[in-house]
Amino acid sequence: MRNLLAFLAAVVLIFLGLGAWRGWYAVTRQESDLGKVAFRFEIDAVRIGQDAVNAAKALSRSGEKAKEGEQK
Repeated sequence: MRNLLAFLAAVVLIFLGLGAWRGWYAVTRQESDLGKVAFRFEIDAVRIGQDAVNAAKALSRSGEKAKEGEQK
């Protein structure tokens, strides 16, 4: 069970780091009334979708190259 939790934590941290690097989301701080602070979290679903399609294409191309290399 402990290994599963460590694995899930690693996946979440990798997703957060990759998302920050690729611009999938943005967190901004906004001042609000009476000295309170508000945070705004925006997710760019279009960018995530584009990156997923590009990753799938790249994996497909690398799989085809690996097949060609095995046949030679």
